[in-house]
Amino acid sequence: MNVARLRSLLRSLKQRKRNIKRRHRLRSADVVIVSHAKSGRTWLSAMISHLYHQRYGIDHSKLLRMDNFHRINPQIPKIFMTHDSRKTHTWRPLAGLDQFAGKKVIFLVRDPRDVLVSAYFHFTRRHRHREDLSLMAFAFEEQLPRLVDFMRKWADDIGKIESSMTLRYEDLRRQPQEELARVAAFIGGGFSDEMIGQAVEFASYENLQALERQRFFDTSRLHPGDGTDPESFKVRRAQVGGYRDHLSAEDLAAVERFIGADLLVRFGYRTDA
Repeated sequence: MNVARLRSLLRSLKQRKRNIKRRHRLRSADVVIVSHAKSGRTWLSAMISHLYHQRYGIDHSKLLRMDNFHRINPQIPKIFMTHDSRKTHTWRPLAGLDQFAGKKVIFLVRDPRDVLVSAYFHFTRRHRHREDLSLMAFAFEEQLPRLVDFMRKWADDIGKIESSMTLRYEDLRRQPQEELARVAAFIGGGFSDEMIGQAVEFASYENLQALERQRFFDTSRLHPGDGTDPESFKVRRAQVGGYRDHLSAEDLAAVERFIGADLLVRFGYRTDA
C-alpha cells in the first residue's frame, strides 16, 4: 500500500470514529441545536452559556460543549450542537431523523448567501486553506452544493419533529432579547428577563470579539486564526446581508439561481438579483 493510500485510509478511519462519537452524543442529548456551519452557532452558544454562568456560577470562560455544564450541575440539560454532517466532501446527514425523536430540537438557519461569504473567509483566512481561491470558485466547488442539500433536508424535516422550533439568525440579530427568551422558554429553566438581557450583552459582537482577541475562552473555537487579521476571527462581522459587499450583481444572480428562489422564500429571504 502506497503512502497516499495509507493516509487516506487513516483519515477515513479517524472520521468514522468521530462520527460514531457524535452519534453517541446525539443519542444521549436532551436538547439538540442543528445548524449549518457559519450560521451563528457560536454566538447562540455564548448566550445560552451565559444564562447558566449566571444561574449556577459557572466560570465565564467556559462555553457549552454537550454535557460539560451538565457534569458541573445535573440540573443543566445536555445540549448537543451539531452541523448534522459526516464531514464528507458531499453533504451526508450524521443520523436519521428517528435519532432526533424525543428531544427538543432547535434549527438555527441563516441566509445562505451570508453563510457562503462567512464560510469563504473562514476557509481561506482563518484556516489558510487555498488562500488564492476566489469566492465564486469556493461557492461552486466547496460550499453551495452541500449547503443547499442541508437546507432543503431540514426545511422538510424540522416540522416532523414533535418538539422543535426554527430560529433565524436574522431575527436573533434584530431582536436578540425576544428571540433568546423564546429559546430559553423552549429549553426550560425559568430564566428572568434580567438574566436574558445580561446574556445578550455578554455575547454582543463587540464583547465577543474583544474576548476572542484576548483568547479568553477555554476553547480554540473562539481564538483568532491571526490576531492581526480581522477576517480570520471567529467573530468576524456578524452582519445581516454582508454578502452584498463581496458579490457582484452577476455573481449574486448565479448564486441565487443555484440556491433557488423557492428555498430562499421558504425561510423568509428575498432574492436580490
